[in-house]
Amino acid sequence: MDAEFRPYASRMIATVIARKDVVYINISPSPGTVKLNKAFGFRLFSGGQVAFLPAFNSVPPSDRVLEVHAELADMAELTDNERYILQEHAALGCLSLICICDGVALPVVLKPRRILRGLIPCCQVVYCRSHVDLVRCAGALGRFLLRRGKLLCLVDAMGPVPGLSGRYFPKKGIKYFKGPKQPSPGDLTFTEMVLFGS
Repeated sequence: MDAEFRPYASRMIATVIARKDVVYINISPSPGTVKLNKAFGFRLFSGGQVAFLPAFNSVPPSDRVLEVHAELADMAELTDNERYILQEHAALGCLSLICICDGVALPVVLKPRRILRGLIPCCQVVYCRSHVDLVRCAGALGRFLLRRGKLLCLVDAMGPVPGLSGRYFPKKGIKYFKGPKQPSPGDLTFTEMVLFGS
């Protein structure tokens, strides 16, 4: 931004985020903008990330993972919103999955990516209902991903997630939100990470 226009930036941002009924998120704040985020009323919803190896979780014999497609009968077990999320994210190149655990259908969306200068393939959790559900289906996810040459997954969190075999990295990938409802853990649906691959 040209220096002469910088004073208008905060006024423009304030106008854009003025609506009280909308949830705004910032998933990639640069260090210089954190104070500005807070000044505009943004609050932390992810203080770091858990890097975990889902294949290390046990897998009950009946648990399985299904890739989403329009004719998949198990889609009927999900809400309209979840079906929309899964189908749209599959079209955007994500792994849209339904984990069947103890007969319950759990939706999960993963974004394949690479970390550590592109050397390590992994999957970022883009959508799951909760950390509890993620732990519940982690073993089946791990077995599914192993067949595709992926061992490591990342999920946003405020601290270690009990039941996931991995390590919490504080201040890694911090994320902020402003609005009436805090995003669910691991909910990065329709964000720049999905749309632009960042």
